[in-house]
Amino acid sequence: MRRTLNKLLRGIGYELSKTSGTTATGIKGPFLKYIKDRQPQPFRLCLDVGANVGHFADEYLAEFSDSDIHCFEPTPQALETLRQKAAKNPHITVNAKAVGKTRGTSTFNLNAKSVTNSLLAASSDSAQWAPASYMAKETSLEVEVITLDDYCAASNIQHVDLLKIDAQGYDLKVLEGAQRLLQEKWVNWIYVEMLLVPLYEGQCCFHEIHQFLHPLGYNLQSLFGTVFSPQGRMKWTNGLFAPG
Repeated sequence: MRRTLNKLLRGIGYELSKTSGTTATGIKGPFLKYIKDRQPQPFRLCLDVGANVGHFADEYLAEFSDSDIHCFEPTPQALETLRQKAAKNPHITVNAKAVGKTRGTSTFNLNAKSVTNSLLAASSDSAQWAPASYMAKETSLEVEVITLDDYCAASNIQHVDLLKIDAQGYDLKVLEGAQRLLQEKWVNWIYVEMLLVPLYEGQCCFHEIHQFLHPLGYNLQSLFGTVFSPQGRMKWTNGLFAPG
């Protein structure tokens, strides 16, 4: 997988190398500075798919205090925290829904660590790559699933400065439900988690996300928050895509 990823990255002008520690290029702080330095116009709107308790929303609004952020999160306990934050900050909109390729309902898996909750079940090999205490399923619930295209049409949204997706293996489905947004180039930046090891059944992987976005005119700009195993294998990363 590492050889395949290196070949893909070299084809678009990048070379993968492991740095000391677990991350290659930092996490959300450096990423937000990166896009801020490259977008001269003000940031007005972010869509945060997989918002959890709103840590990303906190960082985003600390950097772009005049922007709005629409958070999507179906986890009941996380929603309580998100709603408390929204009550104190009118720039935060909370949607208690999952996001995918099509509208409907689906089973949402609630795991021991809420950041691993997903519309996908944990794979039988997940314990090789993430602590079993994180991935262990505790219960599940039926949730409403919407698409970003439908949501933006209903909300009269035709411009998104940043689309952030952390959907625990379901990220490609989220993008597939945003085809009009992407075809019209209404999204300036896409920041999406990309898995390289089997954490979930039926998950998407790094190359699938790249292969979906590239024909739509979105090219990989950089990687952030890359996590390696103790043996040096890449486990997951966050890809930043932009048109052109």
